[in-house]
Order: sequence, then structure tokens, then C-alpha cells
Amino acid sequence: MTASRKSITATLQRAALVGGMTFIVLYFMYHILLGDRGLLAQIHQQAVLDAKQAEVQALEEKVAGLRRKVQGLSDKSLDLDLLDEQVRKVLHYSHPNEAIVIQ
Repeated sequence: MTASRKSITATLQRAALVGGMTFIVLYFMYHILLGDRGLLAQIHQQAVLDAKQAEVQALEEKVAGLRRKVQGLSDKSLDLDLLDEQVRKVLHYSHPNEAIVIQ
């Protein structure tokens, strides 16, 4: 009876050890995949970063266009076509013999 009791105890200890190790492995796998700094969070953060970089690129292009416009209207290098366009747009100025097309 003591031999079978030792056998049962040893089997239960092995089962507890396997169960505990399985729990530890599953715990770490969960946090590797789904944790705050896991793989899915990293993929999400990379997507957010890519979107923000695209937004920054679009804003930089807009700023470059505005800088070109400001440079075209500066005293040192006056672009007469741009000046004429701005006068017409802002002041609603036109010559009497011109036809205005509203889009």
C-alpha cells in the first residue's frame, strides 16, 4: 500500500509540475502576443506611426507650396502672375472686358 501511495504521490507531483509549467508558458505567450507591449500592440503602433508619417509628409508639402507662394509675392522676387491671381481672388478684381467663370 505504501508503494502505491508513493506512486500516486509521484504521479500527482509530476502532474502538478506539468500543470504549473504549462500555466507559466501560457502566461508568457499571452503577454508576448496580447500584452501592452506585445506583438499585436506593436503592429498597431506601427500602423499609427505610418499614418502619422503620411500626415506629416502631406503637411510638409503644403508648407512647401505656401513658402513658394510667399516667395513669389516677396519684394525681391515678385511673380506678377501670382500677384494678379491673388488680387483677383482676394479683392474680386477684374477688367471690364473679361468674362468671369465661377466653378
